[in-house]
Amino acid sequence: MRSEGLPTDSLEPQGALYLSARIAPFGRRTLAGALLDTNEAIRRFVLEAAAVAAVPFQAFGSEQEDGWFRLSAGTVSEQEIDAALARIAAALRALR
Repeated sequence: MRSEGLPTDSLEPQGALYLSARIAPFGRRTLAGALLDTNEAIRRFVLEAAAVAAVPFQAFGSEQEDGWFRLSAGTVSEQEIDAALARIAAALRALR
């Protein structure tokens, strides 16, 4: 997604069932007009627009509003992961 210019980044997994992903469309708006200005707003957007649950790093002690989330891949197939990432990318492309 980053190579397409979408506001994303990630850390390489280190043996865990989680992906650390940065989804940071700060300042953009959803089609419904909601401003994405906090991790909570982005979390809600990703859940509603892409049907992907993301846990902000604040749940693990971070105080930063920087778009970093944990995504679990423990019980899904590679095809499901690919489909989820495609839904996130499509949702980001639709932002204003």
